[in-house]
Amino acid sequence: MSKPHSPRYVAAQVSQEASWLSFNRRVLEQTRRPDFPLLERLRFLGIWASNLDEFFSARISRAFAEERGTPGYRELMKEALDQAEEAGRLYLEFLKALEGQGIHILEPSQLTKAEKQYFGAYLAEEVAPLTDLIRPEAIPELASQALYFAAGEGSLQHLIRLPESVPRLLEVPGREGGFVRLGALVRMRSDLFLPANQKLPLFEFRLIRLAQLARSRADWDELPEALEARLDGQVSHLELEEDFPPLWAETLRVALGLEPWEVFRIAPPLDLSFVSTIVARGPASEKFKPITIEKPKGFAKDPFTYLNRRDLLLYHPFEDYGAVEAFAQMAAQDPKVEAVRATLYRIGEENGIARSLIQAARAGKDVAVLLEGRARFDELANLEWSLRFAGAGVRVLPLPSKKVHAKALYVRRAGQAYVHLGTGNYNPINGRLYTDFLAVHCPPCAYLRCVGLFLRLWSSSKPRCCLPCAPAPVSATCSWRASRPRPTRRARSS
Repeated sequence: MSKPHSPRYVAAQVSQEASWLSFNRRVLEQTRRPDFPLLERLRFLGIWASNLDEFFSARISRAFAEERGTPGYRELMKEALDQAEEAGRLYLEFLKALEGQGIHILEPSQLTKAEKQYFGAYLAEEVAPLTDLIRPEAIPELASQALYFAAGEGSLQHLIRLPESVPRLLEVPGREGGFVRLGALVRMRSDLFLPANQKLPLFEFRLIRLAQLARSRADWDELPEALEARLDGQVSHLELEEDFPPLWAETLRVALGLEPWEVFRIAPPLDLSFVSTIVARGPASEKFKPITIEKPKGFAKDPFTYLNRRDLLLYHPFEDYGAVEAFAQMAAQDPKVEAVRATLYRIGEENGIARSLIQAARAGKDVAVLLEGRARFDELANLEWSLRFAGAGVRVLPLPSKKVHAKALYVRRAGQAYVHLGTGNYNPINGRLYTDFLAVHCPPCAYLRCVGLFLRLWSSSKPRCCLPCAPAPVSATCSWRASRPRPTRRARSS
């Protein structure tokens, strides 16, 4: 008798949207890790919430346009709702665990008379003047990701938009570890926000619009117009608190052009990203211990002499990202430096490397940058940087057809080339948080590859860079295979 054939493996095709939701579920699962401190687990709940907003504002755009209403699309909605419901249950579990650490998220009913009076004055002085009262006729124009309340007597009559400039979680003065949610306080004093000082029940809701640029390949002169057009993105998602009146819910759904399965009813509070406030202000004993950051000896003081002797491989965050910033700063100040090139992506509002590039240009050096203007949700910040660079004499290269997501910094000094290469972006926060290998060196192949990259970006021609250069694993670390051997300092972590 022949053996039965084992079932043949058939690779399942998983859409990029389903894969991304699976990734976000893994983020949510980090909240249950017993080997993580309490606040670090809570941090992942906030990350999950921010990620889900990104999913409905950007990641879902292709499927929304091409597959909306199909069984596959509805499965995406089912998975997202399942995660949202699980997150709500986890939030309640965290509230109990936080109490054991002296952190209390209070309801208004738990406040003293004096505390209620204080927060009433706070709402009147700080919140109500910034709050929008909206008629239901304006539902199609509601803003993405803002927190709204609905109110009315019988029919839906009023919409209240809370100001995004006011924190969602407020400390209770005089109560160490005591917090209260802004939304809960607004419910308590709805008379401060409704016409004629009406005291009516309020119900939370929020919506998310697609924020994908219509022209994904827009160049610098087209980018401002593309950003303006994004304001009118279609609504892809509506969240209602579970007790939201059904008739009002239907009014919102129809006005926003959504299908019933695109509307989530979940337990309040909505948008759990506010838990990051608890993480930031919670006790250090419930967070990871700070790592010991090593600094490469002698590099920051004189990086060019250092690199003339040996290459440098940095292992972030265990080795100091500040060494990279010092390298850029030294290149800006050194009179022997003739030219600097850099790729910049999600660099934030303040950036030491970007400031060094501006300083170098003002000192008369030849400076050019590839500034990735289409980094999602950072387009406006990068547009501002493009103006800063242009005003200082830094050439901003045309945007290529594909996004560039890499660290590349090229410096030419007295005829000698120096190159810094790595993955990710030159962001001063991420550079100190994310694990990454970065090589600072000057072998011919790396020099030619990096120069070739910038030549191609500037002239749209294919550079003649033919020397082989490839990353090669060495034990558990990484080195670079070049055309000639060079001593390399390898990073170590404890």
